[in-house]
Amino acid sequence: FYHLRWCPESLNHYIVSHAGEEQPCPPGALDSLKTAINVEYLVASACKVLPDDQDTLLASAVIKADGDYEDSYQWRVMLLEAHNYEIKARFESRIDTGDATTRVDSGMIWLDTARYHVADDNRAFGVRLASGDWPRYAQGGRDLFLTLFSGKPQHGQLVPLVDQLPLYVWQEISADYQANHFTREVAKGYINVLPTSSHGLHDLQLVYPTVIESYDGETTTRPNRRLTVTLKFNGSEYPFDDWKDVPGEGW
Repeated sequence: FYHLRWCPESLNHYIVSHAGEEQPCPPGALDSLKTAINVEYLVASACKVLPDDQDTLLASAVIKADGDYEDSYQWRVMLLEAHNYEIKARFESRIDTGDATTRVDSGMIWLDTARYHVADDNRAFGVRLASGDWPRYAQGGRDLFLTLFSGKPQHGQLVPLVDQLPLYVWQEISADYQANHFTREVAKGYINVLPTSSHGLHDLQLVYPTVIESYDGETTTRPNRRLTVTLKFNGSEYPFDDWKDVPGEGW
């Protein structure tokens, strides 16, 4: 879970804290995450044993490597042998922070091992990146980007099923920043696995309950509406339109 609260000092940033256990990485796992690259520094990391496979460690890291552009970082996700940290499967991508909507920091990774049983023999797992940022006077923002991976790697590669799904979305209703006041609609989403299927994998229902959040010296919230959309597997991924489908029609 995530608990979020607005920082009155900046109005457009929030503090993200993870409820529950920490997800530290043992040194051997960090060595595997950094293998084959000249590491300048490690920005963030997280590790967790898979609930249904105690011999497999899920690990992820955001790394600054020698030769990377100033605003470019490597993001790695791996399945490791839990005892010797040998790499079983991997995924690599990049994070660019050249615009005002993306950030990296030490607490940005959270490993999501909820019961995403997309098939009887396939329990998917997720990695959430708290990488969303926006200018002070932005009229909306997105964060907590979930990438959901198939529990069945192919040829040593992890296969993303859902790519960078924002689970935290907000839009401005009104604001007077000189008076230090704003009203926003905030949606914190989650995924339900449905009994229906498409191309061999269960359909996913995105659920976004929303609240109206106001700040005028102190923050108040009230429940608002519940938005839903269904994602169907097309044979290779669960596609969605980043602005049309998330968090749902009428947003």
